[in-house]
Amino acid sequence: MQLYVQRLLGGDATVLPLILYTIGEYSSSFSALAPWEKSLYQHLVKLLLVAGKHLKNDTHNITQSVAIEHGALAQRILCTAFLRGGDTAAEVCRSLLQVGIKGCREMCLDRYIDVSPGILEHVLQFVLFLTKLFHVRPSDILTGRESNQRAEHAGRAHTLSPSVPAQWGFSENSRLESSGNGIVPRRSNHRRWRDLPGKPSYVPSRQNPMYSDREGEGYWIPPQFPTPVLAFARKFGIGCEPHLPNLSVSFLPTTLLGSGASEDPHFTVRSPSIVASRRLMEARNFEQQGDSLFSRYLSNGLLLIWGSVVAFNGLENFTTNFESESGSTFSDAFFFSPIVLTPPIPVVSMTCGAKSCHVVTVENKVYSCGSNEHGQLGCGQSKEIPLFFPRIYGDGHQCFYHVPLCSEDRIVKVEAGSEFVVAVIRERNQMYFWGGNGCGQCLLPKSKTVSRPVMVDVPNEYGQIKEVACGSVFAAVLFSDGKIGMWGKDSMLGETFSSEKLCDTETGTGTKCAKLTIVSKPIEGEIVALRAGPFHCIAITSAGHAYSWGVDRSGSLGHGTGHSGNKIQRIESLANHVVIDASCGSFHSAVLTRDGIVLVFGENTCGQLGLRGEAPRTTPEPLPLPKPAIAVSCGREHTCVLLEDGDIMSCGTVRSCGMGLGYGARFNIPQRNFWSYLLLSMASKSIHGMAVGLPRSLSLHPVGASNGIVSTDELRRLKQTILRQGVRTVAAGNGFLFVVTVAGEVQAIGQSQRGQLGIGDTTIPCTDTFKKVAFPERVVLCAVDCGADYAIGLSSHCGVYSWGWNSHGQLGHGDSVPLHESLFTPREIKALRWREVTQVACGGTFAVALTQDGEVYTWGESLYCGHPRVVAPCLTTPMLLEGLKDVVAVAAGVSHAVALSYDHRIYAWGRGPLGNGGSCNTIECTPVALKFAHCVRQLGCGPFNTFAITDLGELFVWGLNDHGQCGVHHCEGPPPSWDEKLNSHTDRKQERRQRHATSSSEVLFPTHVAHGVRDAAFGASCGILIWEDGSSAVSGEIHQDGKKVLFHRFTPQRLAMTSRHQNKEGNSSHVLGKESSPVFFSRCFGGFDMLFVLLEWER
Repeated sequence: MQLYVQRLLGGDATVLPLILYTIGEYSSSFSALAPWEKSLYQHLVKLLLVAGKHLKNDTHNITQSVAIEHGALAQRILCTAFLRGGDTAAEVCRSLLQVGIKGCREMCLDRYIDVSPGILEHVLQFVLFLTKLFHVRPSDILTGRESNQRAEHAGRAHTLSPSVPAQWGFSENSRLESSGNGIVPRRSNHRRWRDLPGKPSYVPSRQNPMYSDREGEGYWIPPQFPTPVLAFARKFGIGCEPHLPNLSVSFLPTTLLGSGASEDPHFTVRSPSIVASRRLMEARNFEQQGDSLFSRYLSNGLLLIWGSVVAFNGLENFTTNFESESGSTFSDAFFFSPIVLTPPIPVVSMTCGAKSCHVVTVENKVYSCGSNEHGQLGCGQSKEIPLFFPRIYGDGHQCFYHVPLCSEDRIVKVEAGSEFVVAVIRERNQMYFWGGNGCGQCLLPKSKTVSRPVMVDVPNEYGQIKEVACGSVFAAVLFSDGKIGMWGKDSMLGETFSSEKLCDTETGTGTKCAKLTIVSKPIEGEIVALRAGPFHCIAITSAGHAYSWGVDRSGSLGHGTGHSGNKIQRIESLANHVVIDASCGSFHSAVLTRDGIVLVFGENTCGQLGLRGEAPRTTPEPLPLPKPAIAVSCGREHTCVLLEDGDIMSCGTVRSCGMGLGYGARFNIPQRNFWSYLLLSMASKSIHGMAVGLPRSLSLHPVGASNGIVSTDELRRLKQTILRQGVRTVAAGNGFLFVVTVAGEVQAIGQSQRGQLGIGDTTIPCTDTFKKVAFPERVVLCAVDCGADYAIGLSSHCGVYSWGWNSHGQLGHGDSVPLHESLFTPREIKALRWREVTQVACGGTFAVALTQDGEVYTWGESLYCGHPRVVAPCLTTPMLLEGLKDVVAVAAGVSHAVALSYDHRIYAWGRGPLGNGGSCNTIECTPVALKFAHCVRQLGCGPFNTFAITDLGELFVWGLNDHGQCGVHHCEGPPPSWDEKLNSHTDRKQERRQRHATSSSEVLFPTHVAHGVRDAAFGASCGILIWEDGSSAVSGEIHQDGKKVLFHRFTPQRLAMTSRHQNKEGNSSHVLGKESSPVFFSRCFGGFDMLFVLLEWER
């Protein structure tokens, strides 16, 4: 065999049939990899990629015939090797994961199906193997419609593995039965369903009331997901601790759980069709009886990560793996938008350290990623064989490393401190420790660092371990008899202990610590939960009381002023609340009550409390939320709140809260986040976070005619793209449109004679099909905004790119692009390369950019740039707007712009009405402050008006209202035409006409028009809002049933459709009508002459 492989590597492909025959006969008893296997599988994958290049050509020739023959043999060899299992299957998976989904698409597997029916069965088996490996559909790998249909049919007809290899440990008497999804074990009796209680429980439950388990043998993993609480909350109200019931892993044969496997410190990729899928099928089939959401997660669960790159890639990979197109250290250091991963095996629990992340999978294994500076990954210095978590979008992957724990130990909880990790073993008073031990965090007497897990005994006279919480240099454990055991730095233990129980730390600073568990009963009530941050801790009792201790910086303990944190003390200001959960950041805290209210206290310099201003709060204050919360998670600079409908709201800095670029710099009012995902659980620490969930079923629909830019066929194709990739934002200019997916793909359609679309084609004046914008290689777009005939995009590395018509220098490239010239492809604005731009906004002929430091830059037509002493009519490069400081968000209309400061002051400049009483004839050359007393969650502009949504969901609107687009009823005056309004800043005839318009066609001050608003958007002649209940309303002039309809106020509307399934596929009408619909209006987007709504199905 080795001789055949050497010949193949030397270029002799004639040995492929011999390799196929030999590897099929190769003894499956060889568990270790042969020396030649790794090179063989990597070469076969490369062979398929090379064959794919030859097959891209539509013409048939001898080269393609040879490529198909060699490629088909390579596919059969890979599948045959995979079915051997063990290390061989692991190496096959690893070789394919390294090329990613994109590489698999480049193999052109469709051509094998179309050209040679004789190899159809083998090709389809290989395609199904890839779909299972990457957790994708055949349509993500195949491009042809007929090929997709064949693969889907084949997937329903049989599983990937027609037989079960003996080495997987199935005994002859294993109890199996057939189902529609393949062969699965019977459901065991170690777990049983329990009916919902008749009344809500207003006491934190140690176990979710929807489930119970039997006493006796059996092993359990407690997932964190609060999905049963969603159903419980809808029926009874929030009344239990937000954790899933225990998920049994004892209903499968012992050999299937890996108890007979060797203690290899590296992860071995098991066959997903044999081991993982069988366990998932059993869990899925059982969970469908009570919680289909969790069942969906087991099938299609995603892992989202955001924040510090070091926490996911480690210090050693930081400078090499993330090469920015702009060279900005700030942009290289963070994932501003979440990276979406598809775990090979579903994650059921997770925790974050200061520079690391840790997950527990459904197969009871622990994996780590991030920095290993203090041994916190738990895998020693040997990390040659990581577990790849493929990214759904892009060609990359994330490496997680297996933590070598005894396979017989069932891990019920993993908790990370700043630099160390604790894993609790079920029904045994033993715990695994690894990481930093300078202050005795790992309960070891001498070692300063523990690079691999060490098992430590815990006193068993106090009952079983119920809970563990870890800080920076301390930890606490809760026993079943109500006592707390603590160890670590002495000042963090909540009590004063005698010197006999303390010793010197390993840091050499002379401080004292406890390296043994010190057990005490600090309070009378029964403690049911412990939550720790780096420097303080919160305990929750069964009565819903909260106690805190630790470092009381900026009021992080919630006791007000003048209190010491050395002693455990009740938070008296929470006496009127029943607390069921809490989270501790570095110097702030958040608690969750039984009513779904979140109260916050502590430091607020980064907006992490979600409250106005930077002043700390020394006692708890309620966080303004649109719906009840079911979970909360705090980092150093951010707070994330999970609402009962699966939405996450975040506040804090842009680098840590996961909001992504394009929305602002800091968010001191909670903002909705991760719009395209239904989140089930989350974890935070320092300046990063993790979440798990599902993709939402979304589709984009125009409101009214929306200028007829998008045809029905193109809309249908766009909907399919959004169903696969989600949508990040939509932006519209004067006759053209951009759609940005979560994957960073930018689709453009409409007018292109001046380069507005950025597709690079100078010969097409207009396109009626979506085209990809021609961004440079490695540039991933996060946000885009449109002017009249140009657009500006913001990349994931804070690079600012512009394209289109440069009539007034609004492209920002200085003399390199002359005035009245066009750019047909995006070009980076070099003047902003080092400015760390987080948001851009486009006016008609000018542009605005906001930086991470709260500075505002403007350029373009100087009349609307806000600068007091500019003589030139055009600013061709960005110029700092010195009158504004500490700005957190900006927006722009055709001839005006607004900015929101950190203390919630709104500033406006340009042509009125700006909200300060000036009419459309007034121009403010410099920013003026508006009289607006509310805290603003969202600030935006239509072409000729402005709107603000407050922290309480109140919608205020001001500006032109000639068509009733502001939702404020007016008496009819002579409304100007759209073309006249667009050019009003240069057309004096238009100014004279507006003088005769009635004052009621202008809303001169911020005017309240609706409450309970989720989102809003405005076009030139109409507006749309979405309420929190998922319904919507429109105001102004829209096209409906082939005619214009005028709504003077916001009028409730629903999407007209023939059926739900037809509409998801784009086969029905997309106008707004008054029929009720089962869909949920999620978001809305406005532009010059069009509006779009994002609909969610199966919410």
